[in-house]
Amino acid sequence: MFGKLKNEAILTFDIVTQSPLYIREGTDNSLDPSAVDGKYMTTYKDGKLEPFIPGTSLKGAFRSRAERVLRNNGACDIINRHECIPNNKLKPRTGQERYKKSCPICRLFGSNVIKSRVSFSDAYVFNEYKVGQRTCVAIDRITGSAKGSALYSFEYIEDAVFKEKIALQNFEPYQIKLLLYLIEEMNEGFLTLGGLTSKGFGCVKAENLELKIKQYGKDDLSSKNYEFKDYYNAKNVKGFDEISKLVSYVDFTKLKRDGDIDEQTI
Repeated sequence: MFGKLKNEAILTFDIVTQSPLYIREGTDNSLDPSAVDGKYMTTYKDGKLEPFIPGTSLKGAFRSRAERVLRNNGACDIINRHECIPNNKLKPRTGQERYKKSCPICRLFGSNVIKSRVSFSDAYVFNEYKVGQRTCVAIDRITGSAKGSALYSFEYIEDAVFKEKIALQNFEPYQIKLLLYLIEEMNEGFLTLGGLTSKGFGCVKAENLELKIKQYGKDDLSSKNYEFKDYYNAKNVKGFDEISKLVSYVDFTKLKRDGDIDEQTI
């Protein structure tokens, strides 16, 4: 399915924190008595340690929510080992056969037998942000009082804006609509990021959406507002509502495992 490049899309947007964001780094600070128990994840950017949201965290959150939303449309259940194509000798031989027999979620996010069509970049902070700190205590479920020696502290990020980029190759229109739906779920607070979400952390909002599409080939797509450039057609669409209009015809209820491949140009 990747032997020929048919189309590409890049969806960019800002991730704006609406509540504290806590994505814990894996460093063990137990030997440092002055360090907090949990510190937010950072990486070097332009020579400075800055907070960021790993692309793996974003992809995992998006996939988990998508599987729950489309469970009635044949989405596989990896947690309970109900995979659409078991990774054994019975799997279809060609990539196109494996893709067609996969559920709508695996077609987009990939599986043990097919490559993902979507990639999530690390989202880097690009504005001034605040670092907060809290100290909490675990509660004994039986007595309802604080547990002894269960005090812990952690740092988190507030008032931050992160830049995110989602890239797709050889996509189907429903995959664009699904990503938009998940972004809408994120804006409404149903899709959260990081840890401590049951305590109100991890609520974010997407702003300033822009979609860039390339359709490869020499077909005349000017009627769909494409501009031809050497060997491909391109167009940019800005704003959630305008992008949604491109895939408004897609009906999620018709998605199914082993369904047809939709190669319609949006």
